[in-house]
Amino acid sequence: MASIITENPKDNNESPEKIYVQQLTRAVAETDRLNAIVSLRGEFDHWDADRHDREIAAGAAIALMQKLGYALSVQGSDEEVVSICSVLEMVYRASSEKVASSFSSMGGTIVLPLMIRTIDRCINDGIDNNESAILNIVKVLSCFSRENDAAVEMAHNEEFMNSLLRVVNEKDATNEVKLMSMRTIANLSHAKNNMEKIAQHPCLLESVIDIAANNACDRTREQAVRIIQNLACSSVNQVPMVQNDKILDVLVELTSDLYEKTRRGAARALQNLAFARKNRLIMATYGDGALLESLVRLASSDEYEHARLQATKALENLINHDTIEVLGSHEGLLEALAAVASLDGNEEVRSKAANAFKRLAAKIVAPMKCHSNLLKALSNVADNDETVLASVILRQATVVENCAAMDQDPGILEALARIAYGPKAANEAREYAVKTLQMLHENRLAMMRAI
Repeated sequence: MASIITENPKDNNESPEKIYVQQLTRAVAETDRLNAIVSLRGEFDHWDADRHDREIAAGAAIALMQKLGYALSVQGSDEEVVSICSVLEMVYRASSEKVASSFSSMGGTIVLPLMIRTIDRCINDGIDNNESAILNIVKVLSCFSRENDAAVEMAHNEEFMNSLLRVVNEKDATNEVKLMSMRTIANLSHAKNNMEKIAQHPCLLESVIDIAANNACDRTREQAVRIIQNLACSSVNQVPMVQNDKILDVLVELTSDLYEKTRRGAARALQNLAFARKNRLIMATYGDGALLESLVRLASSDEYEHARLQATKALENLINHDTIEVLGSHEGLLEALAAVASLDGNEEVRSKAANAFKRLAAKIVAPMKCHSNLLKALSNVADNDETVLASVILRQATVVENCAAMDQDPGILEALARIAYGPKAANEAREYAVKTLQMLHENRLAMMRAI
């Protein structure tokens, strides 16, 4: 191990950061370079963002990039390359603004080729402690990927994206390396100007799907789903993504994932894909109803309220004129939405479920086959919140074709009586129920007069 430089920066009028950087800049021989890097590592290994900002302002990031480029060009020692990568990661624990300005000042044309060469050195040649080097490089890239301008430049550099994908697919990569690589891609995919570019990469989505389906690490699967979710935000990507059966397969599978954030991400990705009208019928009928069943299960019984919320939103997005019969006929879907709208412990989930249920119910009329399913769902009135269901029953009664079916359904009549005359009903729900009973009675009289 190289010895640490003994000169004390505090003996100089310059700032400590500036002196350490000057020592690194002046170091030419390999031993001197290692000494300077070791000094930086001892000084810069902390989590004070303000201090890291000063380090970057003093030129630490530029000096380290220069030394990394030199070490790669002259085939410097493994220890030197690993040490530089380590210190670079420390320096970029800086503020978001300073990270962005650092990337901008050097430019992607300098930074990205260096990152590519470092990854190639680690994977192709193999170096001692290469896991540490790759991990620290990917951590630096993750910092850059959070800044929009840097993210756009990174995603549009095909050679860089291929290199990053090599890290993702490296069979010997550690869990942490894969996690940070996927997090970097997830950050890149969040930038609006990157969504189509990343989705069009010839191999990236396939690798993401594989990791989402098979990786053992919860957080890595979460990042893989986050990538799919982000790409599905683009209207350009939505239809082609649904045409890829592997995407829907993995999303349906991940709605049952053990990690709650992955379940939420899968539901949100399905919600995003359902924004495209062309996708709705395909999704509603996918896997003989497997996709619908996964969303119904999440919305009605998942312990994680954010997963329930996203599933409810996804179900609402699937409502379209050509999906009404499919949704209404899916066993338990209407009943689940009605129950969530009435019983869920989270106010936002109840509200979203109510919106979905009202929209779907408004399009279901007699003599559609699924109308009986709707009446069954409406009959199961919950004691604690009857207003939503009572309002839907009232709206059903405004359609003449529905009245006869409702008047002959004992469950509906019993539910209306319970709301109208029961002691627990809210005033608004009671008003809806009484008005509905009056409308059904008037319709019954009109039918008798017509005979």
